Amino acid sequence: HALSYKKQHKTHYLNSRFIPEFNWYLIIEQTGTQAQGVISDSLLINLAISLVIMLVILTLVYFSLRGYQKQLEDAATYDKLTGMLNRQTFDILAGKQLNLGQRKQISMVAILLDIDHFKKINDTSGHLAGDFVLQSVSGTIRSLVRDSDLACRWGGEEFLLLLHDCSIEDGLKCAEDMRTAIEERAFTYKGKTMHITASFGVAVCTAYDNCDTLFNHADVAMYQAKRCGRNRIKEYISER
Repeated sequence: HALSYKKQHKTHYLNSRFIPEFNWYLIIEQTGTQAQGVISDSLLINLAISLVIMLVILTLVYFSLRGYQKQLEDAATYDKLTGMLNRQTFDILAGKQLNLGQRKQISMVAILLDIDHFKKINDTSGHLAGDFVLQSVSGTIRSLVRDSDLACRWGGEEFLLLLHDCSIEDGLKCAEDMRTAIEERAFTYKGKTMHITASFGVAVCTAYDNCDTLFNHADVAMYQAKRCGRNRIKEYISER
């Protein structure tokens, strides 16, 4: 039971409860100020707990969203299998770098390489072995280029590079270093060792080139290397 009365401008609250074990009545008296203080304290504690919970939830949401955003950015930027730039991102970056190089008259070289007889690897050893070769070759390529160079998986078993501030002589040397490194490496997958070679086309950017023409020149030179027996380098010779 509960009742209240006023005394000296204060409201007093009486609460009673019967305790049958002792046949007692327990009577509790509180003033309005005490009751409000208890309610205020409880409210502040609940607000503080709610604030802490909200901050924890917001922190978890922030780090989760940042992780998902990073995954989406990586998926849109890099080739999932090799970890190299994908073709779309490479096109954007190469276009900017090529325009800058031409304005400042900086020599740029494109290298296109294709793994020789790659279909045979898939047919005889399986597609997982082919994926292993692609990953291994991409690692070899990345170890031999500079941070200022661009390298991507162009498609299938083809890789395309744009070397910044590079002469045709240095570009041919870089291609030869890659060709040698790939030829001399033993690619071992599940106990089976494979020896891989690659054919290279090298083209230097001229004042008349854009990305399409430069990469096409490297492609023409690469197919010349294929026709001449593979596992070699061909330089595109401009007719201008």
